[in-house]
Amino acid sequence: RQMCIRDRINKLEKYSDAADNLEKSIAIDKEDYNKYFNLASAYNHLERWSDAASSAQSCIDLKKKFGGGWLELGLAELGKKNKTRAKRHFEEARKDRDWRKMAERKIDDINNNANSMVSMIEKDTEEIIKLESNKIDSQIRSAMIQKAIKISENDLKQKLTEEKDEELIIKIK
Repeated sequence: RQMCIRDRINKLEKYSDAADNLEKSIAIDKEDYNKYFNLASAYNHLERWSDAASSAQSCIDLKKKFGGGWLELGLAELGKKNKTRAKRHFEEARKDRDWRKMAERKIDDINNNANSMVSMIEKDTEEIIKLESNKIDSQIRSAMIQKAIKISENDLKQKLTEEKDEELIIKIK
């Protein structure tokens, strides 16, 4: 477990170093779309979603049909929990034959996640309806039992009253 954490820290440090070096390189040459692509990738690995989106957009501005830029922009949007935009960017990435399979995988992930969420919501809704239905049935049964008890109590009171009345009549006679 400590090795995993250490490995993760080492990877993050490498991505951080790469981002620093790419920023310096871009400051010298702002016309290389590949540098922006790599910077967007480093930022995505560092979970710096807004920086990744900005770098990916710069990549796309320089080379509109480069699927890698669209893919990184989609990943940044996915990191920001914006699945609709992410899917739209993955659709653009899919137009580049070199990036098609990866883009399609990401689109499938979004679609499958959405379908599984819908399925979970449907199951939860069914369960809630059953629970609420059982609760209402219990409340109805309870109300019916309470009514039956009240009726029985009234019947008993009435019988007792009738018996007492009969006793009084007998005593009076």
